[in-house]
Amino acid sequence: MYRVLVTTLTLICGFFALIFGLLLAIPLTLIAIISGKRLERQLRRRPFHQAHNNESEHVIEGEFEEVPHREQHSEQRSDHRQ
Repeated sequence: MYRVLVTTLTLICGFFALIFGLLLAIPLTLIAIISGKRLERQLRRRPFHQAHNNESEHVIEGEFEEVPHREQHSEQRSDHRQ
């Protein structure tokens, strides 16, 4: 009797999990299709700006800080400790 009860509860739980998954998957699929088409149209309307406006395509603009080599860094640490 116990085995039948556990089997029934397991089947009911699995059924609810399957239905809940379908209820989530179908609307999410529709939303993804609609928003994907909208993004595709936006990308067609305005082309990407190419990097050829810059003198060098390998330059990333922004602030930077020189990173010392490990040997120099360890020497500077020993100088500060003395």
